[in-house]
Amino acid sequence: MKTISEEYILQLSRLHDQKASFGDAKGLKQSEKYIKRYNPESVIDYGCGKGGVTLALQEAYPNMKVVGYDPGNPNYSTQPEGEFDMLVSTDVLEHIEPVFLENVLRLSLILISEPTRLGMISYAVFCLKKK
Repeated sequence: MKTISEEYILQLSRLHDQKASFGDAKGLKQSEKYIKRYNPESVIDYGCGKGGVTLALQEAYPNMKVVGYDPGNPNYSTQPEGEFDMLVSTDVLEHIEPVFLENVLRLSLILISEPTRLGMISYAVFCLKKK
C-alpha cells in the first residue's frame, strides 16, 4: 500500500538533512503521559523523522517494544510487521499528501491491535487497544 510519492520522499530526505528539529524528541512528554496511563507492551512511532521520540522511548522503557517508521527517512523506511498496542504520530498529519491520506490511515489501523480508542492531541494521534 503506497503512502508517499517518490518526489515527496526526496523532499523529506532533504528536510531531514537540513533541519535539526525534524524527528527530535519534542513529542516525548505527551507520549509518556499516555504510556504511563495505558501501559502498552509495544509502541510504533509512525512518522518518526530522525527517531528522536523512538530512541528516547527505547531508552526510557527498555522492556517495551518500540519501533520507529518513517517512509520519508531511509533509516526508518522499512514498514514494520506485526501489531502494536499504541501508535504515536507526532507532527505527521500535515506532511501526508492528500492523495495518500486514506492509505496512511488504513495502514495505521492495520498496525494497531484491536483499535478501540482514538485520542486527538494538538500534535499527536494515539490509537490504543483495550487492556
